[in-house]
Amino acid sequence: MPVVFTKSAAASALTRSLSALVSLIVGACFLAVHFFVPDLHLAVEIVSGLVVIISIWMTFKLIREAIGIFQSGEAWRVEITDQYLLWHSPVQEIMQSFKLPMNNLKTVRRICYLAKNSKVSPRNKYFLELHDGDAIEVDDKLSGISPRKVFKALGKLGIPFHEDIVRHGADYKVSF
Repeated sequence: MPVVFTKSAAASALTRSLSALVSLIVGACFLAVHFFVPDLHLAVEIVSGLVVIISIWMTFKLIREAIGIFQSGEAWRVEITDQYLLWHSPVQEIMQSFKLPMNNLKTVRRICYLAKNSKVSPRNKYFLELHDGDAIEVDDKLSGISPRKVFKALGKLGIPFHEDIVRHGADYKVSF
């Protein structure tokens, strides 16, 4: 019996639209600094200008992705059968769909990167490791379906699921 995960086009488009809205609000806040704070230092003006430009770029990118997903009308879909792992992306420009034979799948891995003595959120990377030594990275921000859910389901089906933690950064803490 296949295991199936889906996320509708409307839900994916809504998620990206909300992210675009947040990006736009951040850009507007930094733009407001130029108008409401007199006599800013040049470095502050340059940095806030760069933030506004990046915010506008991210907003347009996210809106374009949301429109592409909504127009396709297709759902993100991951199906695990006895023979294949099928990962379907409704918009190929965001993530390429793939079909992987289960007998070629050696293990799945999540690597969590933590910064020592930092309040920075951990970064996760997900990999499908194949018997021939290759690895396919699945980006959790672009994949539509949480790779961790899929990897746990694969673990229940006998594919080893490894979770590693990598710490990086200085061994000292600076506090004020």
